[in-house]
Amino acid sequence: MVGQDSDAVTIGLVSGPIHNDFLLPLDDQTRDRFSDLAAFHVPIDHPQAEWLMIGWGARMFYTTVGDYQDVSVQAVLRGVFGDQSVMRVEVLGPIGNPDMVSWVQVTSAQYQSLIAAIDSDFGPERRTVKTDGALRGTFFAAKDRFHIFNTCNVWVGRKLRDAGVQFGAWTSLPASISLSVWRFHSP
Repeated sequence: MVGQDSDAVTIGLVSGPIHNDFLLPLDDQTRDRFSDLAAFHVPIDHPQAEWLMIGWGARMFYTTVGDYQDVSVQAVLRGVFGDQSVMRVEVLGPIGNPDMVSWVQVTSAQYQSLIAAIDSDFGPERRTVKTDGALRGTFFAAKDRFHIFNTCNVWVGRKLRDAGVQFGAWTSLPASISLSVWRFHSP
């Protein structure tokens, strides 16, 4: 994990083969910002909860796929040409292998901007979405449409840049997220 300074908040970027999620510390400000998630059985106040993982993605892909070999042609086509978007939320305890996460240090002000921006991407009202896949977590309707030029990785980069965090201008792939972390946030 990166070193700490007094005004810093450490967040994580959890990267998979094609997707990135935010890993937000479940501190008081995160719990306050997302307190309404508890009404949807998201256990943000659980005594062992340490992290809130939030991601954004294509509705059909995100809510029907259990594993990458389960990806249907229809889910891929919707992801390329346009699909409704959803937010996936999951509460985690201690991170078992912290080396599998890219850690980024942001200022307190940047963090407040980041969580406000993430929160604003939930639909106009919190509304859960039914899932058929094996991914864990709770899914919510989200703003904006997913397509090949507006992917989950583009969303992660945009949220960071909009919060004032130095990050790559075009983060369409997990490799571009990793490159941005290396370029701007390596010790």
